[in-house]
Amino acid sequence: MERLNIAVVENDKILIEVSREARGVLSEVIVSSIAETLKQTDTKLSELSALAISIGPGSYTGLRVGLSVAKALAWSNKLLLVAIPTFEVLAYQLSEKNGKVAIVTQSRQGEILGGLYNFSGLIPIQQEEFFVSAIDKLAQHIPAEAVVLRLGENPWLETLKKDLPDRQILINNEVTLPRGSSVALLGLEKLRQGQTVDPRNVEPIYLQKTIYRSKSVNEWIPYPPDARS
Repeated sequence: MERLNIAVVENDKILIEVSREARGVLSEVIVSSIAETLKQTDTKLSELSALAISIGPGSYTGLRVGLSVAKALAWSNKLLLVAIPTFEVLAYQLSEKNGKVAIVTQSRQGEILGGLYNFSGLIPIQQEEFFVSAIDKLAQHIPAEAVVLRLGENPWLETLKKDLPDRQILINNEVTLPRGSSVALLGLEKLRQGQTVDPRNVEPIYLQKTIYRSKSVNEWIPYPPDARS
């Protein structure tokens, strides 16, 4: 499912949050949906302090369209841009904001892309670069005390339970579905910490491209993920 999630926040308060199905029509509805959301809060785009955008991993088309629009709006309106990996958004959505959190998703070829986060203050901190693993080797990357969140529909829960015994695993609930308000609130905190990106350079985190890079010799996944050739 491809959804468009938009939220406006001010001083840690959610002014509005909307979510709509956008599979196949995202490029047609995203700009008008942003305009309508701002209109409902009587806010002009130029009045915003910044834009925050989730940059993946996720749908190839959704990431490409969403980030292209965010970059264009930030550039043309002289707004700061905050780029937030989707894994980080999911970690942020946990009610208990302490301890270790592992986020995993599976490629079409069956390889697992994961990230390990720890809360230190108000935002989750990535502990290492993204890792790629076979499903039966996941336990080597994920500590026993970590809460495991699955992004997407795979791997199956039964498979995760078999290969990650004695771990808390969350799938298909409100924590594992990225929300617009979480992106906005996390973006606000990153803005306060000066963690913005140059709209000219930031790239989406494409699942397959990230897996390919991480398997290459002497290759690494940048964080924040600025553009690379």
